[in-house]
Amino acid sequence: MELTAHASRRRQQRGIAYPLMELLYQFGSIHYHRGMEVYSIDKEAAETLKTEVSYSAQIIEKLLTVYMVMKDDLVITVAHKTVRQKNNRK
Repeated sequence: MELTAHASRRRQQRGIAYPLMELLYQFGSIHYHRGMEVYSIDKEAAETLKTEVSYSAQIIEKLLTVYMVMKDDLVITVAHKTVRQKNNRK
């Protein structure tokens, strides 16, 4: 997983730690929007992280509020969720 210059700047500006991005990549569900992969943690994945991997509630809460946009294993941007994400976009 490689970051573009834009993604690196946005990650710093928005205060999203790189380890959270790695967790999104490993455990997040993928939705497609305009040819890009959008990674986010849904409630099922959050429960898995809590029970099987035993991450703290604070980390899981942060993961539930961020998403990451990728294309070809390159991170385009990362941001906080501000509105409900629609599923099954093409």
